[in-house]
Amino acid sequence: MDGERGKGNYDILLRINLPCGRHIIMEFKRARSNTRDDIMERLTHDALQQIRDREYFHGLKGDVLMYGIVVRGKDVMVSSETVSL
Repeated sequence: MDGERGKGNYDILLRINLPCGRHIIMEFKRARSNTRDDIMERLTHDALQQIRDREYFHGLKGDVLMYGIVVRGKDVMVSSETVSL
């Protein structure tokens, strides 16, 4: 599902209705074909920071697994972080 939560629009949110499950928030970024790997890694962290800054986890309870995903052509780089609310 995509939509609005907190102070903005998230890309993908998977809400879990089980008490022991984890919610998942994914934020995607697109990189140009000539983007270096170190810049792609920084963009994954920027995506995680966007999730935190815009509070996409607002109203969720329990653990939230956040993914910052950058796509460059057929290459994908991912960073993740877990927060407990």
